[in-house]
Order: sequence, then C-alpha cells, then structure tokens
Amino acid sequence: MISLADGRTSPFLPSVRVIQSYVLREGLLHSSLSVALFALVLLSGNAIRDVLELLADGKISLFCSLKFLCILSPSLISYALPLGILTGTLWTLGKMASRNEILLIKSAGISLFQILSPLILIALGAMLLSLFINFEYAPKSIAGYRRSLREMVREDPLRYFRPATFVREFPGYILFAQRRQESCLEDFHVWELDSQGRTMATAQAESAEVSYDPNQDTLLLSLHRGSAEKRPDDAPENIVERSTPTLFFKCMDLQLPLGNLLAHCGPGQVRLKHMSLGELLRARREAIQRGDFAGRVAIQLQIQKQIVMALATLSMVLLGAPLAMKSAHAEIFIHLFLAILLAMGFYFSVIAISWLEDFPHWRPDLLLWIPNLLLQVLGFILFRRTARH
Repeated sequence: MISLADGRTSPFLPSVRVIQSYVLREGLLHSSLSVALFALVLLSGNAIRDVLELLADGKISLFCSLKFLCILSPSLISYALPLGILTGTLWTLGKMASRNEILLIKSAGISLFQILSPLILIALGAMLLSLFINFEYAPKSIAGYRRSLREMVREDPLRYFRPATFVREFPGYILFAQRRQESCLEDFHVWELDSQGRTMATAQAESAEVSYDPNQDTLLLSLHRGSAEKRPDDAPENIVERSTPTLFFKCMDLQLPLGNLLAHCGPGQVRLKHMSLGELLRARREAIQRGDFAGRVAIQLQIQKQIVMALATLSMVLLGAPLAMKSAHAEIFIHLFLAILLAMGFYFSVIAISWLEDFPHWRPDLLLWIPNLLLQVLGFILFRRTARH
C-alpha cells in the first residue's frame, strides 16, 4: 500500500521495500552477467595469450595452464567491475524506463534516489571488492604465478629450451640450441646483452648441459668445446673496425639467476603494480626518508590509481542512472554501447594521466582524481535534472 500525491492510497502499487528488492535483484543479475562478460574479454587478451604461449612452447602442462588461468582470472575482475556495474545499471534502469515503470513509481511519490539506492549499494560492494583485489589478491596472484614458473624450472631445467627456438625469458641473455638429445643441448649459442639490448659477448659450443644449483638459485649451463668473444664496452656494435678477443675452451660454466626469470613478468625487483598496499606504503616511507620526490610521487600514483579504479564503480552508477532513465529502448546492445563509450573515455583519461609519471612535478598522483570527479559531477547534474522532470 502506497500513498499517492493527493493523499489517497493505492493497493496496486508495491511498497518501497518491494521496489528496492526488485531493483537490487535485477541489478545484481545484470551486473554479474556484465562483469563476467567483460572479464572474459580481458581474460582472452593478455592472460590467455601468455599462458597459451607457454603451453604451446611446451614449458607448462595443460593442468598448469588451467591452474594459472584460475590464479590470474580474479585479478582481472577489478578492471571489469566499472564496465560491468555501468552496463548493469543501464540494463536494469533502461528496461524499467522502457516499460514506464519508473514513471509509474515517480507518480506514486517515490523518489529516484530510493530507486537508485540498491544500485549504489551494489556499487559500494563492488568498490570494496575492487580495493581488496587491487591491493591484496592481485599482487599475491602475480607473485604466486611467477613463483610457480620458477619452481617448474627448478624441477625440470630443460623445460625452457626447445630445439631451434630462441629463448628470451632470461633478462640479459638470448639462448639458442639447434638440437636436444635427452639432457644435452647440441650446437648451443648464447648472447649476453647490456641494458640497451646490445650484444656484449657471445659464445657457442658443440653441446651444453643444464642443471639447477639450489645453493645460489641459478641455472648452471656447462658449455663443452666451443669459443667465446668479448666485444668492447664503449662500442659493442662496432665489430668491423675493432677486433674482438676470442677465447677457445673445452668447458665453461654460465649461471642464469632465476630471480630474474621471465622478462615479460617484470625485472627481478618487484614492480609497483605488483606490490600490496602494505608494501607500497613501506616503499613510500623509504622514498620520503631518502628524499626521493620522484619515487614518492610514482608510489602515490600507483596507490591512488588503484583507489580511483575502485571508486569508478560508484561514478559509473551516478552517470549511467540518469542516462538509463531517459532511455526509450530496452535492447542490451544499446546499453553495452553506452557503457563502452563512457568507460573508454574514463580509462583513456586515467592512462593518459599515468603517462605523466616521468614528470613528477606535474603531480600526476593528484591529477588522477580529475576524471572521477568529472564523472561524479556530471552524473549528479544529470540525476538532478532527471529527478525534476
């Protein structure tokens, strides 16, 4: 039973609580489906590409590839949440608007804020989930992923050496073996690179044996019957005008530290985006003690980027709600198009501001809040206009 504007009551209109329960149920359903869709799209990008590449190269088994996908998948949800929540909001309210349900509810004296409050509750829950994933789960999952890969190399050192394939997973080295016979690599070549990717030294051997040294956590390459060349440090690319000393050997050992395994996962030192909140705050304190202004801004930029991405779920609801309430169609494709258009503009702005990391005096850590504030202000203005009419 609900009171109408003229004081009469109507037995045909549901109570506010029933309406909010309906909006909550529909919002959860549509948002969950949308988040799953966008997470699947993101998963089919970098995560599946990297894991399938390792699987195709024979470096991991099918079981391990499925395990890695399960580990990495939840970390992508935080990026899919803003898009999914926005799509769920547009989908839910757009469907209600197309059926004139919102107009009917407003005529009963129920405010738009009461209709929107369940979706705001969903956005707040998604924001907390995103913060947990960004600051806790994602760093641990990346660390577990890299740790599992290193463990595989320790158990089977030859896993990363396929015949007639260049191996680039070890930063500073390129390795190549023409053939593989059981535990021996034949016609083996190695190139040592500097920080600029220039060749500083080369070696080739008739055969090489690979083993794991647990004391130093390194792969030990024992090269047999070969030669090595050392290029000049000042001009390693100039091999025509300057002679390079050549060393012939019967046996030579080369150590590859596993701490730097897999260059595409980052260097041996943990990257900022792979740190938990506690590690980031600790690194920030150390940067302040060193007087490292640029380092402090970079750390603050990473912390606030994670917070801004989480708060984006609330901004998307505030902006998407008035757009959906004015919608005259219930087709999901229109909602998806609006969601992608709005979210892509937000994501591009955040990425563009992140590029200013090399210019700390511009304070990108503060500029990062502008896209979120603009979305919220615009959403608030549109919502007030929608509520008046």
